[in-house]
Amino acid sequence: MNFMAFIKSARWQVGARRSRMVPALLVLAVALGGLVRSGEPQASTDPAIRGSVSGAVADSDAERGARRDELVLWNGSRRVGHLLDATIGLRASYGRLQLPLDGLAEIRFGGPEGTPDIVQGRAGERFSGFVENADFRIRLESGEETAIRHEQVQRLVLRSDRTRLPPAVQEGRWVSLRNGDAWEAGSVVDFSMISSAGDGISQPWSGTVVVRFLDSHSRRVMVERRDGSVVTGVLNDEDLEWTLGIGPTIRIHSSHLAMVFERSALPGMAAGSKAPDRLIQPGDDLTARGLVWLAAGSSLVGSLNGERDRGMDEGPQVEVAFGKGFWIGRCEVSQRDYLEVMGVNPSYYVGDLDHPVEKISWHEAMEYCAKRTATERAGGVLPEGFEYRLPTEAEWEYACRAGTSTRFSYGDDPEYSRLGRYAWFNGNSDSTTHPVGLKEPNPWGLYDMHGNVWEWCLDHGARTGEESGGRSSSLRGARGGSWLYEGRFCRSANRDSYFPGNRCSDLGFRVILAPVGD
Repeated sequence: MNFMAFIKSARWQVGARRSRMVPALLVLAVALGGLVRSGEPQASTDPAIRGSVSGAVADSDAERGARRDELVLWNGSRRVGHLLDATIGLRASYGRLQLPLDGLAEIRFGGPEGTPDIVQGRAGERFSGFVENADFRIRLESGEETAIRHEQVQRLVLRSDRTRLPPAVQEGRWVSLRNGDAWEAGSVVDFSMISSAGDGISQPWSGTVVVRFLDSHSRRVMVERRDGSVVTGVLNDEDLEWTLGIGPTIRIHSSHLAMVFERSALPGMAAGSKAPDRLIQPGDDLTARGLVWLAAGSSLVGSLNGERDRGMDEGPQVEVAFGKGFWIGRCEVSQRDYLEVMGVNPSYYVGDLDHPVEKISWHEAMEYCAKRTATERAGGVLPEGFEYRLPTEAEWEYACRAGTSTRFSYGDDPEYSRLGRYAWFNGNSDSTTHPVGLKEPNPWGLYDMHGNVWEWCLDHGARTGEESGGRSSSLRGARGGSWLYEGRFCRSANRDSYFPGNRCSDLGFRVILAPVGD
């Protein structure tokens, strides 16, 4: 066992004294050749609001109901009232969209660092890109109208009584893109392809269950038909046209597509296999269970040689394809969550059940997943064929990066000056955990992927999305950094590992929900 592995294996003995002992251990590590870089303090901004006032409430708006939309600004203030805009313009990587406001639930803005904005639809759709509206017009509860600059808005929440839902989708077909976006398709143009046998095939969408786009560099697809047959081949057309369930029509190059599937089928379900009696589908709202749907796609895993503060175990950097989507916890498992399922709270930092659970071994995290699965199945909440589990290292990094390739999900931040907005680390934590979900989320709406507590992974050493990742290893991966560690440990590619029996006051976990065996 090398010196750093010895330190990790001994961590469970440290308990409440870790915050004093670990720096001494790190100093010793530096003497043996490791270099530790201090975290830097959080930088803050306080942008001003620029608006204009005009008019009173119009009768046509009053007829549409008393709406309570909300603009959350970067300076912490809020504006509540009725948004007057009809559409949101979005410049996505695959084209421009005009999304009707009545079909949307929330928009999270990436800020001036260039992180994409995330638009959430009311039916579970996800769109990423850059909102093009210069400002947002809102009629405040006082009756005043004001226009608030786009750059001042951190979050737009449509929590009104809007009654117009997205149009019904006759066949319930969903489209997932490689960048994690997903949406209902109201209608599509039938496609044609050349099969692997050299036959030309005109393939109506009505005859398919799942179409997988096998890579982004060609038009190769695998089609799982309704009769259970499977055919592979190459699309004749580079572009496919879609009318989204939410309204607009868009023509998309095939390189952006990951999968098209019916809502009556599991994403990634093998052709001809029997599905559970009741399915959990990508469009289902699982927010009550604290889960976020991540569509099939691809992601960089690991870091390049030139990345600042890179670890030796982070390479080589590879692109990993995820042919199947999954749900992942919006937040780390809290003490409240753990107590409700397991009946105990082993954490050191108690007093607020919204803090993440810690001092959890890998085995105990696995037990939580198994018991939560059994409890929800018994209660009729979770159908057979699905289970909670820990994420693999590759799945965790896919979720953490959220379509980005920078050191953090919000940008490179070489001096760690912005990290305090997204993470609890040793530069701002006051040597303790903090309630989950207080910091800014990543572009996919996941909180505390950077910092707060390390998160156990199912495996150690996984470099692809399909591998089991060496589960026979005596170590298990942990990702994300923690309140105790410096900013460099919070990077998306940073990796750590511990023995499965370790219990540390900065080591917790989050869950994944996926079909059994995935």
